[in-house]
Amino acid sequence: MTKSNDKKDQEFHSVVKLAKLLAKKTKNKIDEKYMIIMIRNAIFSLPSVYTGLISEEALELPYDKRTKEHFYGRTESAKRLVHEIKTNPKRSEKALILFLKSRSRVHKVTAKQNNLLKQYNKKNPGVHWRKAYKDCGIDLLKQDINTKNGKRYAYFIGSTEYKSIADVAEDYGISISGASYRFFKSVSHNHSHWKAELIS
Repeated sequence: MTKSNDKKDQEFHSVVKLAKLLAKKTKNKIDEKYMIIMIRNAIFSLPSVYTGLISEEALELPYDKRTKEHFYGRTESAKRLVHEIKTNPKRSEKALILFLKSRSRVHKVTAKQNNLLKQYNKKNPGVHWRKAYKDCGIDLLKQDINTKNGKRYAYFIGSTEYKSIADVAEDYGISISGASYRFFKSVSHNHSHWKAELIS
């Protein structure tokens, strides 16, 4: 596990521990209401897990103009997490962390598409995200974020390994093309520790 991924896993683990603690303490409906709000806010702060799916329109935008679309609502995710903890008290923390990661997945869309999906989901609660995207006329494409010129690479900054160049771009707040430049073209001493190792 890389240092970056290890830190992210700790964040998911902390939310699971918080949810388990709060779930044991709730005594009434008011307690439960505010417990869900706290867990929802904690889930909101978790790292996003990019699916690699991006709308055709968003693909044309600069990296920092693309919007993360959380296709699973945080409130519903908080309720399901608490329900899972209460009904399956022996469920491992690892399983709960995997559940949270699944619910933290995002697609990349335009801001306009994100607002369109929000409005659609308000009017059609509980609809599967695939139907929502179809009804809103949003087509998703698979973004190949690990390849360059048909070859696959592993990305390292110092001793930290990243699974994709998109993860690097997100951590450093730069565009994918900017990250690619630092790995493959930059001759600056400041980027000498940015390494891309050929996998295949």
